[in-house]
Amino acid sequence: MTVGAVNKITALCLFLAVLVVYLMTVAPTISFWDAAEFITCACTMGIPHPPGSPLMSLVGRVMSIIPFYDFRGGGYGSSAYRINLIAALVGALTAMLTYLIVVRLITRIAPFGRRRLHDGIILVSAAAAALMAAFSDQFWENAVETETYMPSLMLSMLAVWLTLRWEERRENPSSLRYLFLAAYIIGLGNGIHLYVMLIVPTVVLIVVLARPSWFRETRLWLVIAGALAGIGLLRLAGGRGILYGVMGLLSLAGPYFIARSSRKVSRQWMLTFRALLLCLSLYGIGYSVYPTIAVRASKKPAINEGNPDTWERYTEYLDRKQYVHESMYAGMFMRSAGAGYQFGYMYARYLLRQLPPWGPGIDLSFTNNRSSDAPGAEIIVRDTVRVSLWLWILVLFGMALHARKDWRKFAVFFLYFLLTSVGLVLYLNMQNPQARERNYFFLGSYQSIMIWLGFGVYGVLTLMERLAARLERPVVTAGGVALTAAALVSMVPAAVFSRHIDPAYTNYQVHDRSRNWIPLDYGINMLDSCPQDAILFTNGDNDTYPLWYAREALGLRRDVRIVNLSLLNAPWYIKQLRDEDVTVPITYSDSFIDNKLCGDNLLSGRTRTWSPEPQEVSIEGMTWKMPPATVGAVGGERIGVLTVSNIMVLHILKENGWKRPVYFGVTVDPGVMIGLFEHLSMEGMVFRLVREEAPKDRYHIDAPVLD
Repeated sequence: MTVGAVNKITALCLFLAVLVVYLMTVAPTISFWDAAEFITCACTMGIPHPPGSPLMSLVGRVMSIIPFYDFRGGGYGSSAYRINLIAALVGALTAMLTYLIVVRLITRIAPFGRRRLHDGIILVSAAAAALMAAFSDQFWENAVETETYMPSLMLSMLAVWLTLRWEERRENPSSLRYLFLAAYIIGLGNGIHLYVMLIVPTVVLIVVLARPSWFRETRLWLVIAGALAGIGLLRLAGGRGILYGVMGLLSLAGPYFIARSSRKVSRQWMLTFRALLLCLSLYGIGYSVYPTIAVRASKKPAINEGNPDTWERYTEYLDRKQYVHESMYAGMFMRSAGAGYQFGYMYARYLLRQLPPWGPGIDLSFTNNRSSDAPGAEIIVRDTVRVSLWLWILVLFGMALHARKDWRKFAVFFLYFLLTSVGLVLYLNMQNPQARERNYFFLGSYQSIMIWLGFGVYGVLTLMERLAARLERPVVTAGGVALTAAALVSMVPAAVFSRHIDPAYTNYQVHDRSRNWIPLDYGINMLDSCPQDAILFTNGDNDTYPLWYAREALGLRRDVRIVNLSLLNAPWYIKQLRDEDVTVPITYSDSFIDNKLCGDNLLSGRTRTWSPEPQEVSIEGMTWKMPPATVGAVGGERIGVLTVSNIMVLHILKENGWKRPVYFGVTVDPGVMIGLFEHLSMEGMVFRLVREEAPKDRYHIDAPVLD
């Protein structure tokens, strides 16, 4: 059997082995955070939070109707389980692509065919890298629930593998199809998450270094510079929507221009330009999945965040106006937190956690001062990470080996590492504190580390081979290398069964979601705690998305109207609540909502003005003091300000007039309850609004409960 055949069989076996483990640990239903929202939107073809993931919704919808069998005893599983299988499949594919990429990178410096033992070393090294990646903390976590980062990484690695395949066959003109396919794949990836764009500089640099003659003409760079300037102007003038509209036209015009060109082109710069134009066109064709958001929004699905069914709302949806009110690029130059927090606590801590404590190690402690959470109190959060000295020495050795033997490929992957680590830390500019751990942001940098870990294993094994070969005894040489390989590969079971994430559980147990029904049960219990036709106020992701899934995907308790207080600040959401089938008592007109309530003008400011001190409010037998959301000063005078959500809660309560029971989720921050906390009585998993002041022993809490 040829080494090429063995390589393919090994890649397939790796895929199947990793897939089996992922299938054993994949979640049987929804998870907390965004996973439940993505699954609900896939089941109902709804619109998730901006900027959306239309390809994820389309593929998820297809998966949800295929009766995949859950071999763990769950029968054919729920629609959520079937959609979660996407994560398991793409996770196993990414592990396989990691193996293939490492093999291709190593064979650039040491081709197959020298010696069988050496060929085996290459395969073992690549397999070790792939398995360590597959069972690292974030890889595994993103492979057992529906999220966007693992599919994005898979498409990124697929684009890299296609580009490397082109490079290997670049003397054959027909190999350009690999580059064209890579451009299309990246365009498709945008329909899942913009994370895939971080691989573009790496792909471009591989092409430039492989074919520098294509890019020597000054005229080509002038054309590219002009095109980039035009793109920048379009982006500034009309937002992302205008830009993508023009890209859509180019997607059609590019192939047409090339096909209709009758004059033979012989100049290299023009050939390069035509190839770039075709790549851009294919990218646009892949990205053309995005307009499905507007199509689905026009059908008024149950989950319709941003309601992007008009051009204005569509562009605002793509620009994430719901969350971002200023340029994140501009914000990079005004840091929101200290470097120790952003680069240490929120990145280095995550990076070091990806490798298990294998061999001798040291403990590194990361601290975060969260005193701002509770003024007047000092809150120091500490997290200790066990760092394996041997594994990180292997990584550094692999980086040095890669840089010395093939500096060009080292440079392109180091660029990807920088973009997905330092670059993202600078761009995201995370404030302290964050609502949750943000380790998933940096998945691409963890992937780069695993590639160099494979190089480190290869370097150690080849060094062992050379040392043993001096004995001039082939059997001893092969035996020594095999023992060394076995010792190194033992880091894989160490990764699976280590306790470095949570000392009480192995890594397998930490990532085993096979019996995790808590998010679904939590959502159902909250709904079942409400009587018929209740209005339930929620605030965060974890007290909203599970309820959306239970209500919209499973059809449970559709009589309960869920009102998310965070979204209640948006005009489109207020109108949805007012106009949908199970309506909320809202009488404000579109004009009032858009211009007087949610606008950015002086009139809206006056509408939201409130006393700086709590002001007494009455609703049919219930009187309480409603505080402002914030207090500021204008001309030396203290002025209170209400949020749109505050005004809407008060309006809904007045219009409801006790006709329907009103509830708040137990995780809602009392700070957004407009002073109603003392009028809440706990019933099951929710607080019921009552006219009389409820004694504290009726809900058994002494402090606000935060989401």
